[in-house]
Amino acid sequence: MLTKGYKNTDILIIGDAYPDVDAAEENNVYYYPILTRHEAESWQEFIDKYFDIFLNGEYDLVQKELMEKFEHNFVQV
Repeated sequence: MLTKGYKNTDILIIGDAYPDVDAAEENNVYYYPILTRHEAESWQEFIDKYFDIFLNGEYDLVQKELMEKFEHNFVQV
């Protein structure tokens, strides 16, 4: 997407594992985590809340919070 001219703030990688996070970080784009054992809830929360935040250009305000949830989720596994 970056090579097609999209700005990094217009790209969101959705994933459930560290390689997905690495890809987002390497390309300086946003990441939305699908939490292990909470997949359905993660998708619903994305639809209900985070998709609009992303479209409104405010995802940087929630990225840190979401990454903390992602990290905490693996600690509990």
